[in-house]
Amino acid sequence: RTLREQLASGEAAAMQTTHASSGVRIMSIHKSKGLEFPVVILSDLARRFSNMDFQSSVLVHPQLGLGPVCVDARRHIQYPTIARQALERTLRREAKAEELRVLYVAMTRAKEKLVMVHTQANAGGRVADLMALSDCPVLPEAVDSRKCMGDWIMLPLLQRSEAGALRAFAGQNSEGRFFAEETPWTVCVHDGLQFAAPVQQSDAAAEERAPQREELPADFAALSYRYPYAEQTAFPAKLTATQLKGRAIDEEISENTTLPPRLRNLCKPKFLAGKTALTGAERGTALHLVMQDLDFFCEPNEQSVREQIEKLRAQRKLTDEQANAVDVHAIVQFLRSDLAARIRKSEQVEREYRFSLLRPVRDFSSLDADDSVLLQGVVDCFIEEDGELVVVDFKTDHVSRAQLDERAEHYRPQLEAYSMALTRVMGKKVKEKVLYFFSAGEEVRL
Repeated sequence: RTLREQLASGEAAAMQTTHASSGVRIMSIHKSKGLEFPVVILSDLARRFSNMDFQSSVLVHPQLGLGPVCVDARRHIQYPTIARQALERTLRREAKAEELRVLYVAMTRAKEKLVMVHTQANAGGRVADLMALSDCPVLPEAVDSRKCMGDWIMLPLLQRSEAGALRAFAGQNSEGRFFAEETPWTVCVHDGLQFAAPVQQSDAAAEERAPQREELPADFAALSYRYPYAEQTAFPAKLTATQLKGRAIDEEISENTTLPPRLRNLCKPKFLAGKTALTGAERGTALHLVMQDLDFFCEPNEQSVREQIEKLRAQRKLTDEQANAVDVHAIVQFLRSDLAARIRKSEQVEREYRFSLLRPVRDFSSLDADDSVLLQGVVDCFIEEDGELVVVDFKTDHVSRAQLDERAEHYRPQLEAYSMALTRVMGKKVKEKVLYFFSAGEEVRL
């Protein structure tokens, strides 16, 4: 406030002239070129490099010429030409070089102490990403990929012995690889929340001294309107049955699959590593694909099941990797189960039954509203017995026999939604809901 008052009264310029040697000067990096100060605070290092120069439809370079985009008027699209890509690459490289020169100027202005301030949201994750790129020395590709000066400084800093607190903040326990006795750094990590405490008014008369607000016109007062049904806006307009159990479809398949430990900071590129086996989630997906077309009346042996898998491979319903990864023994075990025999004896069998219907919001939420939500889902299988329906849901979760009942309760809301939908669409009562877990070879009835 003092600075604003001095600027308003015209005193700031005079103060800068008379007290410049013993005061604090705020200036840009460009204006500081050629000057030196005892202490320099270099702030706003998280400011991203500007990309405005590359947004134009035509790029210009003094030596390389013009780099336009190509416009296809017939298809109403535009795409960069080879000339534009070459110019943009050159201009970006030159812009990065200029930013490096500016950073060098800023870091060489201090005689005694240089204080650099770098702020980041989700700092732990950002530091962990930088740790994966940090090296001693830092690779040029890592420097070129960064978007701000602060990241440039962090890349070598993370390899110094003084940056242990910074590495620990990102969950890294590794030690630094660079030890220097001269010009040691001091690294401080601060949580922004400790600076976010609201300022308390200690003076009771502060409110009286504040300028009184004038009454706003009616048009402006309408801007303060609050929608009375804000709680209902947080509920989705469309809901899937899978969401009712609190997880995504792929998470169901990948439940309890073991992730390999991270043994190195940099992962091997996919084009070098190659892909030798499917993940647990992908194997579960392959098993689900087979169950969509499996002949329940086939012989319950591995040869018969493999013949059906080869047929699906020939029909391009399965890739070679998926066909090789299917758990044939689990399918044979299912075909020999009481549930499979029950399916074969049923009057009607439907698989992959898709449904969409409107249901009141209050069926899925505590909101007391008359709105409706679109419920969508896919029932793995349902059968008809004596005019009533039985819902069957196949699960590829890795679960032991001791955990079956607990896991089945986890899926109860999902199967309740299936039952409600089938009763509404088919006009028949659902008398039973059955979960079949392939990993345990057991069924659980709800």
